[in-house]
Amino acid sequence: MTNQTSYRHIALLEPSVASECVVTEMMGQVRCGAPFLAGALAREGFEPRVFAEELIEFDRQLLDRIAREYDAVGISLTLNTLPRGLQVAKALRQRRPEIPIIAGGPSTSAYADHLLTACTAVLRGRGEVTLPLMLRAMEAPLMSPPGYSELSSSSSSSSSSSSSANTRNYEELYNIPGAVVMAPNGRPIYNRDEVPTADAPVRYDLIEGFGRHTVRDGLFGCPKEAIYSMFASTGCIRSCAFCNSDKHYITRSHDAVMNDLELLLRLHGHATGIARFMLVDDCLFADIDATKELLRKIEYATRGRDVSFSVQFHVAPTVDNELMKLFHDAHFTSLALGFESVSQKALDSQRKGTTVAMNDLAIDQCRKHGIVPYGYFVVGFDSDDESDVEHIFDYVVKRGIIAQVLPVGIMNRDEFGETTADADRVLSDTSFGATVFVSHRPARMSAARLQTIINRGHARITSLRRMKDFSTKYERNFLFGQNRCFAVWRPAMEHHVKYLRKITEEKRYS
Repeated sequence: MTNQTSYRHIALLEPSVASECVVTEMMGQVRCGAPFLAGALAREGFEPRVFAEELIEFDRQLLDRIAREYDAVGISLTLNTLPRGLQVAKALRQRRPEIPIIAGGPSTSAYADHLLTACTAVLRGRGEVTLPLMLRAMEAPLMSPPGYSELSSSSSSSSSSSSSANTRNYEELYNIPGAVVMAPNGRPIYNRDEVPTADAPVRYDLIEGFGRHTVRDGLFGCPKEAIYSMFASTGCIRSCAFCNSDKHYITRSHDAVMNDLELLLRLHGHATGIARFMLVDDCLFADIDATKELLRKIEYATRGRDVSFSVQFHVAPTVDNELMKLFHDAHFTSLALGFESVSQKALDSQRKGTTVAMNDLAIDQCRKHGIVPYGYFVVGFDSDDESDVEHIFDYVVKRGIIAQVLPVGIMNRDEFGETTADADRVLSDTSFGATVFVSHRPARMSAARLQTIINRGHARITSLRRMKDFSTKYERNFLFGQNRCFAVWRPAMEHHVKYLRKITEEKRYS
């Protein structure tokens, strides 16, 4: 047993996106996950600092500083930042082998076996309650892992993650709801208890280098304009078959959301140009009356300010004219609408609860109220044949909308690391989604054929010939950026067709 250790100064990291995403190529997204955790930690007496890779380079000097000056590190991840987050964790581990590193974020517990090669622990679900608990548990004297002898291997086959960084009090760490730690035999063990949640202020003021531009150059060789993420809820009340969103729907008070907005407006300042915001809720449509009230408060708080908002939204509530007017009055420039498909059989099979006619009406309603309709489509569902995929690109062009068309992402494991029913269809160990690359075997066509149709369709919907179809600066700028993205990604997308053919053949004969 050793002396007790005190953790006070905590570095919270937001790594950059590691997949092909139009939005993050064009805008510098200042995410709210780590600042939210900073608010929870500060309230518990810790001294956190947030480092977002969009705003400060994660270079050798910064990593040296974090390893030297901070007692512990938390890494806030999404599926498309997980690869970069693992790189950063390994770099910190090399610099200071004993530093505690805790990773968490939506769906990341599914890949705990990867993360625990460099991290001390992974937290499943939201971390505003469990992260402080984890840090307090790590302050306790170190000891052997009582109660886990049955998990120990009789041989010396433990992984490198069972190093000094992870030889902590396993019983204390494992007993934290949602904790995932590496057992002495090198296997992740999952605490399956329900994860507690709480509200906390989002401490954007603790972000190092906060500003309206990123340090990372975008598509056009200059810093990207920042877009500030906010949230009024997490989780979703719906059960769409393709979606991996958390189904535990939790709301925040409107007062908390407005405090976050007011802080961002102060930090942005009056004389630095337009302030752009993105509400990152999966389900802002769960309670339409509450959404309307929130929109009224946003409109009031932003009067006289140069601001622009966007949010992902369901198509069904757009029929409500009062709601759409409130979106407009609250400076929502665009709604990212989850159309998903123009095939009714696909919408039905995915339990979307919408029709193609409802998609059409949502576009018309946006235009009626001066809001840009931004379409999200997913291809490669089990019900999709080649014509279903091609018709989506036809629809985007015919309706004159900006859109992203992405292949469906299939997870090969669940939040507890258990193999899913579709695991044998996944063509890579991690299917991260939000990317233009096919990573699974579709049911009604080959993976290579789906990628070929996607490539051909993107050439159509990103063509600058479509510029004549758009009347707003927002749409024209998006099309220009999307065209540039496709020009950069196209060689890799075409190479991916050959790759898919190769691995499909290898799997066939293996």
